[in-house]
Amino acid sequence: MEKALKNWAKISLDLVKESVRSSRVIMLYDHLPGGIVSAAIIREILERWGVEVKSIPVMPEEILPTVESNLDQRASLVLVGVAPTGPGPLSVAREIYSSVVLVDDFVSNHLNRSDVIRIKSKFPLPLAAYHLGLEESEELENFCWLVASVVHGGLADSAAQESAVRWPYLFAAEYGGDSFAKVEKNLLLSTFEYPLGPSVAMRAILDNFDDPTYFLEGEGLLSSLIRSLKLEDRGERIFKALQSTNRRERFLFLRTDTGWERRALAYLSQLVCINLSIVISEERPLTFVTASAGQDINVHGLMSMASEGIESSLCGRENFVDAILRSEDLEILLDRVARMHQKDFRFSSPRRDDLEGDEPP
Repeated sequence: MEKALKNWAKISLDLVKESVRSSRVIMLYDHLPGGIVSAAIIREILERWGVEVKSIPVMPEEILPTVESNLDQRASLVLVGVAPTGPGPLSVAREIYSSVVLVDDFVSNHLNRSDVIRIKSKFPLPLAAYHLGLEESEELENFCWLVASVVHGGLADSAAQESAVRWPYLFAAEYGGDSFAKVEKNLLLSTFEYPLGPSVAMRAILDNFDDPTYFLEGEGLLSSLIRSLKLEDRGERIFKALQSTNRRERFLFLRTDTGWERRALAYLSQLVCINLSIVISEERPLTFVTASAGQDINVHGLMSMASEGIESSLCGRENFVDAILRSEDLEILLDRVARMHQKDFRFSSPRRDDLEGDEPP
């Protein structure tokens, strides 16, 4: 795997250099932990080349308005770990920017376009971005602790080992291997104050990626934000509510008020090993859906089959998908997903009171 990643990184880094045709870049990135880490690494690479980067966390449904509100025909647009569910936003972007570059690990075929430079990885994007960084400079190996925190399933073992060598008092198992989980938790908590939180997390990473102490001991920008807004208390309530639904064959369905909450809950569902979750937010006549699943379920394939014949669009990884459809078709989609997933499913919706603090997020 390491050899394949190294080969991919060498080719892909050259492609990024060729594709960024401006001294300015508008970077749109996924606001969830993996997207923040990936974008921070790629931004560091671009800035080392002398490129001026404006980075903006977005959700898939926000790409088009964000593109239209950041008009700059002399800039390149770089999307990191986030893409629209349909073709329209990329077509508009191509008319506005000097080049459009998509760096992703998605399985969605509609992203293969002749007018967009797509740099696709078959490996988790934070791990792929890390190897892009290593190809650029050995100094960027200091991102290892962040990559090991957000890439699961043993795929980032080498990054975890490097973290333990560099900062044994933080990351060696005998000194507190749960530090990786704390890093991911803090990054996830940042999205609870969207869009400010992910922007602060990005800045905190870039300022201190060579010293994780600031992330873990409450001395940095992100820790201050989490403390001042009591995001940890809010996150703990949500975590406990989701954890109470954790049964192997459980189908979790949940409605939320906001897009960031929808996607954060779907992400958190994976962390607590919920078998399959469908989380929605609505802006009628449209419904936005984020579906996540364990590693043994291809939720992208499941959602693709379930949405056949329904006017909809979707994009994502095999185990994490965003979709948009008409609100009137939601019940049809849910019924199909349930029947395809398992016959004797149960919907489990944690009480709204369990998922909110005293004040709305």
